[in-house]
Formats: sequence, structure tokens, C-alpha cells
Amino acid sequence: MGVYGLSSNNNTRKMAFEIAEKLLDYGEEPVFLCVGNSNVVGDMYGAMVGDILKDETRLKGRVFGALNDNVRASNLYDTWAEIKNKFPLSPIVIIDSALTDENQVGYVKFCPYGCIPNATQNNKIMGNLSILAMVNSVGISQLMFLKSVKYTMVKDMAQFTAKSILESLKLYDTIKCNFTKFSSNKTHMSVGY
Repeated sequence: MGVYGLSSNNNTRKMAFEIAEKLLDYGEEPVFLCVGNSNVVGDMYGAMVGDILKDETRLKGRVFGALNDNVRASNLYDTWAEIKNKFPLSPIVIIDSALTDENQVGYVKFCPYGCIPNATQNNKIMGNLSILAMVNSVGISQLMFLKSVKYTMVKDMAQFTAKSILESLKLYDTIKCNFTKFSSNKTHMSVGY
């Protein structure tokens, strides 16, 4: 599990490597479930990431949630069911905002396991992997703390995350392609005596 600051391009690559490594464990193309409410600044991170990812041709149909098509409490379980129906073997990557302690605000965390999206009401862990933006510190009123987040910080976190994901998919493709070539060459080798 890595926690990444936005200040370094090197962190984009590090997170991309970590994501690609975990995706290879599943062997199927991932689906991205971008949870967020575009009416609340601190909760729009997932939807912003979804917008950026939906522009990528190879991800058409594999990104759920965007600024104009929010996935939140009212439709999370229906969206989950749709994903499981369309992509039963694909790993699901949950992308969501999170509240944390003060010293991690502004960081993005990659977790090699699912999470409990803010939109869930029964504390059910969802997904195989998760990417969380630490948008503000934990307080008495979650909604108040989500509303007091700076838009530019959320936008920067979304861009950092999307760039890391897109790099990770390139790495994933390269490694899978090289592994396939290696496996294919290995089966065609003959042993001479």
C-alpha cells in the first residue's frame, strides 16, 4: 500500500508500477468504479477521475461514474450489479474520496484491497483494489468537512490519479505482451541431443 504526494512525477510512476503489479495478479482488464458526488467539492474526486478516464478509447465501457453521471448512495448497488454482470472476472478498482488524519491530507493512497465507499450505508467492503484521495481530516460532520475542501486540490489529485492509472495500463499491456511472447517462444523451442 502506497501513499503518494502530488509533488513528484516520480510518484506518478511509482503508483503506476504498484497498480500494474496488482492488476497482473488478476489477469483480466480492470473496471474502474469512480464514486463521487459532483455537488460536493470534497466528494467529486472519483467523478473527476472518471471523466478523465472516460476520454480514453481503450476504457470505453469500463469506467463507471463521472461528473455528469455520478455513482453515489442512490445508485451504487445497481451500478455494482451492472459491473458484475458485464465483467464477472474483472478486478474492480474503487476510486473515492476519504477523510483521514491531518498529516495525510492532500495525499493519494493506493490500497491492494477494496474499501468501504462513502456512499455505502451498510459498511460493506467493495472492490478488489482501491485508490483514495485524502481530501480532509476526520471531524464530527463528514459533510461539512467535505464541503470545505479546495477545488484545486481535488482537481490536482484527480489528474495525478488518472495519469497514474493510464501509465499503469500501459505497463500492464507491455508486461502481458512480453509474457505472452516469452511463453509462445518457449513452447516452440526444441531440445537437441
